[in-house]
Amino acid sequence: MWTKEQDELLKRKYMKGKKQELLELFPDKNYQTIVRKANRIGLKKNKILFFEKLSNPKLLSEMKLTNLEIGYIAGIIDGEGTIGLCYNKTEDIIDGHILVSNTSTELMNWLKTTLKIGRIRRKSGKKEKLRKKVCYLYYITRISEMEKLLELIKGFLIIKKEQAKLMLKFCEIKKNKERFLLRDDKGKIVGFKHNPPEEKEWKLYYKMKELNEQKGRKTKD
Repeated sequence: MWTKEQDELLKRKYMKGKKQELLELFPDKNYQTIVRKANRIGLKKNKILFFEKLSNPKLLSEMKLTNLEIGYIAGIIDGEGTIGLCYNKTEDIIDGHILVSNTSTELMNWLKTTLKIGRIRRKSGKKEKLRKKVCYLYYITRISEMEKLLELIKGFLIIKKEQAKLMLKFCEIKKNKERFLLRDDKGKIVGFKHNPPEEKEWKLYYKMKELNEQKGRKTKD
């Protein structure tokens, strides 16, 4: 049962209140009960019902890799890979990625099988159509997976050591940010809403861009 005082408190605090704060305000309720009550009294501004922290699926710490294998993976990322940040203008969000581009399906499959994370796809675009060999992309975009991989190989990186440091800082920021699930009036999830990038995210973005552009110029020279 909800009292009139609790109803008024919910109206004041729900839309901007974080999960832990709401649980403390209503110690006799669980979070799902609070959300359902909020929906019943019309608290659906922007259809944002609740937030959840970014997931932490596969833990690389559970993997048993030798120093030789870790060093080999670091060498691949140093030579064939990219550690970068990109700005998604449509969603107004900065995303991170670790990419490895290569024509060897054997290498791509070895990375995915060994690390047990990431995805593989065929590269596309006008330049790719002119290639004699098909080029593939192994990529990791999940915050938790990028963080675990970089923690694993950072001591072995040489060329991309600074990019790895920046990405780890970025991962730490993103882990502590909220992303909101959007639902329609029937409660069905229809997408996500992210908070706009913070100033510290933009600083990392431009620093990462500068480092990768420097690498590109050196390669051309």
